[in-house]
Amino acid sequence: MFDAVKKDSRYRDIQFQSIDLDQDEATADKYNVESIPTVVILSGTGAVLYNDHPPMDKAGFEEILNRFR
Repeated sequence: MFDAVKKDSRYRDIQFQSIDLDQDEATADKYNVESIPTVVILSGTGAVLYNDHPPMDKAGFEEILNRFR
């Protein structure tokens, strides 16, 4: 689902990044990631807008993204 949304041209203005928490514990700590999967959405200034489990389908993921556009 993440990759499908990432490839969707409607979201080309959004930067998507996957992080391996075993390789980047500092990022997990910075954003209080306690379980996998977790989606963190940041504003252009780096403020956390969303930090929670991802929705179960593409439509739900898109709904979250569109809240912050």
